[in-house]
Amino acid sequence: MRLFLKISAVFTMIFLVLAPAANSLSNERLQVAASIAPLHSLVSGVTHGVNETVLIVPAGESPHEFSMKPSQMKKITEAKAVFFVSKGLETFLHNPLRSLPAGVAKAEVAEISGITLLKNSTGQNDPHVWLSPKNAEKIVRTAAKWMARINPRQRNVYKKNARETIKKLKKLDATIRKEVAGVSDIPYAVFHDAYRYFESEYSMNGIGSITENPEIPQSAAGLKHIRAKIRESGAVCVFSEPQYSEKRMRAAAEGSGARTAFLDPLGVGIEPGPNLYFEMMENLARSLKNCLSN
Repeated sequence: MRLFLKISAVFTMIFLVLAPAANSLSNERLQVAASIAPLHSLVSGVTHGVNETVLIVPAGESPHEFSMKPSQMKKITEAKAVFFVSKGLETFLHNPLRSLPAGVAKAEVAEISGITLLKNSTGQNDPHVWLSPKNAEKIVRTAAKWMARINPRQRNVYKKNARETIKKLKKLDATIRKEVAGVSDIPYAVFHDAYRYFESEYSMNGIGSITENPEIPQSAAGLKHIRAKIRESGAVCVFSEPQYSEKRMRAAAEGSGARTAFLDPLGVGIEPGPNLYFEMMENLARSLKNCLSN
């Protein structure tokens, strides 16, 4: 009987020692969700090796037209933090965010203190903030702070990952500047009003967009206006995006002599993860250079 009691006492002590460690490990592996692939990439760079960061909008789908499925809703409800760009971009998140428990962090990166915000042609804040590597740096720094509050045991890992990601962003910025330096003054048109941050950062000569809102079909008057603008400006290229039909791009370029090509602000066809943002931005700069310099 005494032997049984001693063995029971030993197992009880082992359980008391291991239980907090198991619970702590469970907390450290908490799930984080991010709305679109470029933001998911930046957040994944911070959480790498600690947390699973799940992507809500599959790469290749536009957040402008996205409709949530139950499986995607599940990703949000199981997360301890949800990172999204802005209420104006991911309108599909309005109701899901309202229904989340009070303890879930809702991280709207367009509201980060010090982030550069530009106005679009309608006078509203342009939500495409990630297309500036300097804004991306602010997102990474803030994501590390947010994650440290959620999971303080891993604070040093988040800080280290953020430092390494920011170092890569500075290198990326220098690479892009070199890539587009010889074509920055050449006029071009884009499919929709998404590139103001990139154009401002690198002094590009974008003359306007085919459409303000990709969800709304182009009117005959709007098409006539952009065709005239392309001809008058001497735009060399008209760019569409992989997730949209080429039809509107070709209709806008018709009769102007402008070449047609693609720009991708979402990382279509790139494996989601920490490297997506860097590959996407390099591809964007390369696409501009290739079309504008031919």
